[in-house]
Amino acid sequence: MSPLPFHVPSHLTDTEILAVDDVETAGDPVSYSFQVVRIWKADEPGCEGVEAIRKMKAATKPESISEPMYSAVQRIPEESHPVFLRQLQYWPTVPWDNRDGRVTLIGDAAHCILPSESCPWFTMSCTSMLTPKSARGQGLNHTLNDIDSLLAGMIKFKDGVCTLQETLAAYEAEVFVRGKKVALESVEDSKSVLTQQDFSKGRHAEKGLGK
Repeated sequence: MSPLPFHVPSHLTDTEILAVDDVETAGDPVSYSFQVVRIWKADEPGCEGVEAIRKMKAATKPESISEPMYSAVQRIPEESHPVFLRQLQYWPTVPWDNRDGRVTLIGDAAHCILPSESCPWFTMSCTSMLTPKSARGQGLNHTLNDIDSLLAGMIKFKDGVCTLQETLAAYEAEVFVRGKKVALESVEDSKSVLTQQDFSKGRHAEKGLGK
């Protein structure tokens, strides 16, 4: 799949990605299959098919998306499939009950952050889901952090340094703070990719994939 422009203008507010998915006849754009991803701020239930296409077109205005991206959306045939519109979710970490040291959480279960542009922003594709990443790899980074921290604690438990309850209590106390912080930062990171001005000042530009 060959990506075409990632539309992040300095003065507009919406984001779109247009990518070539398949080429049936080289040199004949009419035979090409494309993926279109649109991200915009909204608060409404997701949907599929013609309804999703119509909502995407209605949300795509020339003052928020420049050419040729604007026309690429407006000319999507209503028979295109699969098409879906989804609201992306995040969950700032809150303390959980570890059942007296019998269960705990790591990774996405402990800190559910945004995997793509933002929330409540919608991601749509006219052929399949294509999710532009903006979470800076933090889901993986913090999962590895969880594993390292929990493993260190379990080694202490195995060596008799502390009880299992104490091990999980120490691990969770740190995750509760760190998980909430990274979840809220993922919202800020997602919003910052929508314009060049915000992008240049955000964590993407300053830290890249670092925590």
